[in-house]
Amino acid sequence: MFHSSYGDDTELTCRESAVSPQRSDHQRALVGAGFTGRADNDSPSNGVVGRAENGNGTARTLLARSYSPSSNDAELATQSTTARNLKVSLVLPTMNEERNIGWVLGRLPAGLHEVLLVDGRSVDRTVAVAQQLRPDIRVLEQKSPGKGAALALGLTAVTGDIVVMIDADGSMDPAEIPGLVGALLAGADVVKGSRATAGGGSRDLSTLRKIGNWALTFIANRIYRQNWRELCYGYAAFWTDVLQLLNVSGIVNPDAAIGRRAVPPLSAVERVHPYGHGFEIEALLFCRAARARLRVAEVFSFEHERRNGESNLATWRDGWRVLTAVLRERRFHPHGASLNRQQRSYPVIPYLHDAESNEQEDSLC
Repeated sequence: MFHSSYGDDTELTCRESAVSPQRSDHQRALVGAGFTGRADNDSPSNGVVGRAENGNGTARTLLARSYSPSSNDAELATQSTTARNLKVSLVLPTMNEERNIGWVLGRLPAGLHEVLLVDGRSVDRTVAVAQQLRPDIRVLEQKSPGKGAALALGLTAVTGDIVVMIDADGSMDPAEIPGLVGALLAGADVVKGSRATAGGGSRDLSTLRKIGNWALTFIANRIYRQNWRELCYGYAAFWTDVLQLLNVSGIVNPDAAIGRRAVPPLSAVERVHPYGHGFEIEALLFCRAARARLRVAEVFSFEHERRNGESNLATWRDGWRVLTAVLRERRFHPHGASLNRQQRSYPVIPYLHDAESNEQEDSLC
């Protein structure tokens, strides 16, 4: 069970409910998602009015537009995988964040399945403070330097249904995690925070970085035929079943990926500074998601100034690494079998999300 510790503690989970054979298909879909109600057949829109219970016992009214999925589709989404507890994992890369880690851990939503701290050999008390504040935290020590190496290691070690990655410097507010998870439950495979989307913003972006971010986003949108508002921001969430498609394990161990179509051979420079181990990791993952034809959604996010210490990001160096990733990932080919979204803990109704045209499916070929 996962719910936010802020607001009214609305639970982000589906509940098993009986599906009456007399109900219409769109009613069955709402019941399967934990809603109960009646069809408002007298309304001009032929909508559905329902009630969703919050964690504090109150109820809210839901009005949904009607749709006409087949009976088999509705049954598949609502009965095949219902009433499973949603497990949300968190990956937190750290390096000398002793003065920031307490604030981040203190604002995490309640009910997380696990918190993985991937430490880059901190010389301060980062790990000790984290273990003191959260005894159940899992600590991994990264073997290769770089933020990308830390995130990739954490992503390959999670055991939940969903994984969220967040910085440990306090610039990203953990209170936004339910928003990221909610977009995944709405049907996305990958959700990325965006400072450029309405409602978002930043107190940390310099003018030079804003221009660079805009240029890199523009290039990525042209190459991958997306409509992203931002590319270079690391607050993101994934269904864990997409990580194999994105070949995250190949980032952790680049040598093992040599010879595969998805990863070109390593250059001499990359053996010293491996590709994907730096700040380009976010752009790399998002571009691979586009190549794999995953549903990538954006939600607004506000970036605060780093609470303490100095950032390790270098504008020109890391901007070049991001551009390299954007251009290089055009050759990426997904790994593993195709997704079965109806087998997830929170299944997606096929009619709503699997009716893409052949032109959209082939747009990146």
